[in-house]
Order: sequence, then C-alpha cells, then structure tokens
Amino acid sequence: MPSRATLYAALVLLTIAIRVAYIADRQPFREPQGDEMERAARSVATYGVIGHVFDPDWSTPAQPSAHVAPLYPMLIGSMFYLFGWDTFAGRAAQEGLSLLATVLMLVLLPRIAERLHLHVAAGWIAAFTLALFPVNIWLEATGAWEQPYAALALLAVLLLFCRASDEAWESRQTGVFLGLAVGITALLSPQIVPAAILMFAAEFLLRRGLRRRIATAGIILALVAGAVITPWVIRNWIELGGFVPVRSNFGLELMMGNNPYANGITFGTTLNDAHNMYHRYHPYTNVQERDRLLQIGELAYMHEKQQQGLQWIGEHPFRTIALTARRFLLYWFPPPVLWDPDSPVAVLKSLAVCGSLVATIACLGWLWSRGHDRAYLIAAALIGPSLPYMITHVDIRYRYPITAVSAILAAHLCVVMWRARYHVLARPT
Repeated sequence: MPSRATLYAALVLLTIAIRVAYIADRQPFREPQGDEMERAARSVATYGVIGHVFDPDWSTPAQPSAHVAPLYPMLIGSMFYLFGWDTFAGRAAQEGLSLLATVLMLVLLPRIAERLHLHVAAGWIAAFTLALFPVNIWLEATGAWEQPYAALALLAVLLLFCRASDEAWESRQTGVFLGLAVGITALLSPQIVPAAILMFAAEFLLRRGLRRRIATAGIILALVAGAVITPWVIRNWIELGGFVPVRSNFGLELMMGNNPYANGITFGTTLNDAHNMYHRYHPYTNVQERDRLLQIGELAYMHEKQQQGLQWIGEHPFRTIALTARRFLLYWFPPPVLWDPDSPVAVLKSLAVCGSLVATIACLGWLWSRGHDRAYLIAAALIGPSLPYMITHVDIRYRYPITAVSAILAAHLCVVMWRARYHVLARPT
C-alpha cells in the first residue's frame, strides 16, 4: 500500500497534468470581453471598481455594480492588475489559481471522508476519480467562474460543522471560525450559504440537549458573518442607493427562469443560440434591456424584473410547478444538453453524473436508515446549494460545488458493497 505522501503527490500531479494538458490542447473558449466575473475583474484592475458587468464594449463609464459577489472579481482582478488583462501572464495567473483551488478541494477529500465518519478509502477513490475523469474540466482549468472556489468553501464549512458537532458546541472559537467561513463564503458564492443554514438548523433541531450552546454559537456565527459582509453592504448602500447584502441579481434571475419561454435551463436552448433567453432578456446581450438598466439604475431594474417574474408566477401557478419539477430534474440528473452541444462526450458525462447521483442518494438513504450521525450534515451540504436554482434556472456549472460530496458518498457505497462481498466470499463454508 503506497504511503499517504505518495498518494497525495500522485493526486496533485495527476490533477495538474490533466488540466494543463487540456488548456494546452484545447485553448478553451473565452468570450472576447470575458464572462461577467471576468468583466467585473477587468473593471477592478482598470478602474478599481466592480462594474462594467453589462457593457460588452466598455462604451459607458464604470458603473458600480453588485450583480456579482465581490470576492472572486477582486481576486482575479488583482491578477489582471499585476499581469494584464487577456495577456498570457494574466490568463496563466487566473488558471493557476483555479487549479490550486481544485487541487486543494481534491486533497481535502480523504480528510472530509474521515470527518464524516465514512471510509477514508472513499475519500481517496473520490479524489482520484475526480482528478482523472473531470466532467467539468473547463470550469477547473480556466478560472472563468468561482465554482471551484465555491466547492472548496462548501467543504470548509462542512468540516467546521463536523468540528463543532464533535466538540458538542462548547468551543466559542469554532463559532468564530464558522462565522468567518460563512461570511467569506457569502462574499464568494452566496448560493452555498443555504447549506450552512440547513446544517445549523439540523444541529439545533436534532441535538435537543445542546440547544442552548448551539443557539449561543449561532449568535456568534451570525455576528461574525455579519461583520465580514458589512463593508460590502455599506459600499452597496452608498454606490447603489439601497440595501444589498451580497448580490443584486435575484430579480433578474427569477424573471429569467419564470417567463413564457422558460424551460428550466439558464439559456433556454444553448449558449451560442442568438435566440435564447439570455439574448432575449439579459441586459448584457439585449441593448434595450441595458438602456433600461442604465436609465433607472441597477436596483430599480432588478426590482422591476422581480415584479415581472412574480407576476408571471402568480398568473401561471401550474406552469411554475412544472418548471420547478423540471429544474429539479435538470439539477440532480443533468441531461447531455447542459454541456457543450458540440462535445462528443456530453452523453458520457451525463451518464456519469446521473449514475453518481443514484449512488449518492442510495448511500445517503442507507446512512440515514442506520442512524449515521453525519447523515443530516451531508444532506444539508448536498441540498442547500441547489435551493436557489429550484426557483430560477439551471446550468451545469451551478451544481459543481456538490460534486465532491456526492463523489465521496458514491465511493463510500462502492467500498461498503465491496467489503460486504469480500466478507461473504471469505466466509468459511
């Protein structure tokens, strides 16, 4: 059996080599002006402000925006400031940071499996499987979006909740660390925050004898997390003229997912279709919508879109229910259409993810039936990040943060089945 050091070294080398080879061979597609995170980062590097999210040709002054969470644009914006926008050095820094986040995520998996009271072997199997067969390699290799960092943040929050649970919520220091983790996660990828809320609620409801301690820790957690996001809230109040805790875009996303053309998928059809919903409704691609946003301001525009989405939901309740069911299936059992339609392996990716999800659900049900002490934390980590997309729309990158936890459960089920088979075969006749 190889030593842990050997396994870690092999894991790191495989993870990096496969993704660097992908970048060198494919030269992954990038929009000329970058995706919205990259546009915001370029604005940070050029003007020192998160803006230009909706302006493809930079024809207007840098309008402060809260359409994106601030942490990731600030991170890669600092890289663009140091090395230049759309230069080899700037891209290499962006891609290198994304690879680092991916490596850290995979390296954590054996430890995560151990803290979840699962087989450590499941963590190693999951890590090497995700290193060798990345179904979302574009996300991991390019750093165009924050999802690799969001996956790492979800694991960190899960680890801290496991630590707090093991300590019977006695340590106030762990409450402070949880508050820091939740606050930073909110500024990085706020869709992970519902997972933390569900984890805390599960601990509070299920561990009755510890409720006073948990409530005290919850107050500490909330105060620290609030302190972390307060500077961004103040910035938004000054620059945008209203209260925005993290992102301003909920109204737009709600309308994009609930309208006469919605089918549950973010773009409706494909990313490059000039007639998809993104081109029809989004201010980045639709000149009329962008002019409206500039005319009334970002907050008023997002509120207007929210009212349109809510009105459509109220007028079409049965269609909304059907769309919610469709979004549930798209998120948990993604069809090939969610990947690049030109990819020859889209079907294989869909089958791999769906198969993994079936094993994940089976394993979670088995753990729950046996009264496993971490089953509720695992369920919260899986379900929480999906909740915002059940009422908006689904893209394949949105489910990336749960990939690691899902892979551990699928691998744990395989280990349990193998051990059961081995014991049956080894039993004397």
